Amino acid sequence: MNWHITEEQAAPKPPKARGINVAVIGCGEIMNIAHLKAYQAAGITPIGCFDLNAEASAKTAAAFNIPRIYKCLEELVSDENVHIVDIAIHMNGRREAFEACCKHGKQILIQKPVAHSMAEIEQFVQMSHTAGVKVQVNQQARWAPTHAAVKILLNRGAVGRLNFIRFEMRGWQDDPNTWYVRQKNMTLVDHGVHYFDLIRFFAGREAKRVAAMHASVPGQKHISPVIYSAVIDFGDGLTAEHCFNNKVMTPEPWGMNIVLDGEEGSIFCDFETVRLQRRDGGPLVFTPQKKWFPDAFLGPMADLMDAVAENREPACSLQSNVGTMRLVFGALESAETGEFVTFE
Repeated sequence: MNWHITEEQAAPKPPKARGINVAVIGCGEIMNIAHLKAYQAAGITPIGCFDLNAEASAKTAAAFNIPRIYKCLEELVSDENVHIVDIAIHMNGRREAFEACCKHGKQILIQKPVAHSMAEIEQFVQMSHTAGVKVQVNQQARWAPTHAAVKILLNRGAVGRLNFIRFEMRGWQDDPNTWYVRQKNMTLVDHGVHYFDLIRFFAGREAKRVAAMHASVPGQKHISPVIYSAVIDFGDGLTAEHCFNNKVMTPEPWGMNIVLDGEEGSIFCDFETVRLQRRDGGPLVFTPQKKWFPDAFLGPMADLMDAVAENREPACSLQSNVGTMRLVFGALESAETGEFVTFE
């Protein structure tokens, strides 16, 4: 079989749907360096934006030719021309924005993690079900071309039955001038959710149990541990190991290495390249031109727009994301108690 992957196959696709209008809540860094750059490249221009910081709203609107600046949240959600709302704010105010969108029947793209407890996530799920709105969770890492290529190869059976996943992440987010250091369990929950979700995405099934540990480093600025390791049991012979050191003290701290071993071979993935090594032949190497930042941020929005037009669930719906959050909070519970956490 030909395992070759093209740029077109792995890159996030522009929406097929037309005439679906987007407005954005939150005009901070992530909206400007990722969301709107990806939307702009695909020809998507929000019809309006809102931020509690009026100056931020004005700068964002000017930079991306957004025609309307809403004065308040209620003005945005009351606009009948808005079909989808991209909620890109931190936890403070997120529930209020989500409830307002549900009340006015707006479809929603929401940041991950959706909330900081399973109880609150279940409340979000119920709110959206009651309102009949579609919610896409912005797990945009799934749409990064390298990660999409890994999933394509797995779906094609390139490594046969998957037996083992190892996911090593390294970085540095110990800057005292950022919100990161003041957010409880930021490394494992707010950042680590990317990697737990990718592991679950690659596994293609729900975890059976997880064990984890975490640690703080002397002198760190974070209020919570900056290092963690987890072992995940998916059952039927598939296990995963995942570790993240978020305080690497080198000039270039960021690095990622993923290995997926199966009966017929292995897949290797980092930020730039995917490599397939099968037992019956030499390696296939794929180095996409498009990247995680900002290109992958098109994926969740484009899929949500098409889901609205086709009246289907989004690819990473809020309900489907519950499995990722159970795994994340299970890992946190295990790290705090020293015990395996088992899922029903």
